[in-house]
Amino acid sequence: MDALEILTVSGNNLQGPIPDTFNNPALWSIDLTNNQLSGEIPPSLGSLPELIELTVENNQLEGSLDSLINVIDTIDVTVFSLHNNGCFTATIPQVIQWLASAAPGWEDGCD
Repeated sequence: MDALEILTVSGNNLQGPIPDTFNNPALWSIDLTNNQLSGEIPPSLGSLPELIELTVENNQLEGSLDSLINVIDTIDVTVFSLHNNGCFTATIPQVIQWLASAAPGWEDGCD
């Protein structure tokens, strides 16, 4: 499946963690929305060289985003949507510091 460019499995009631085995360099869009995925987002998703869209909203994901964000900063991701999940933590790199001013209060609800 080296030619797979778009992976969409939205609304399939998938459960459990996202596998840390994404190694298809042709993938440019991953949509895992509206499932019951849990745990952290694996950093391997951010290391796909062609990735421009990563949407994982409406799941039960949580945890640290630091390693994923650091990798995403080096590629051209234009859509990174993770709303309506658990609580995420991250040290916002300079490149995406605009989030703090563009969406004040994005961290509300995290303890």
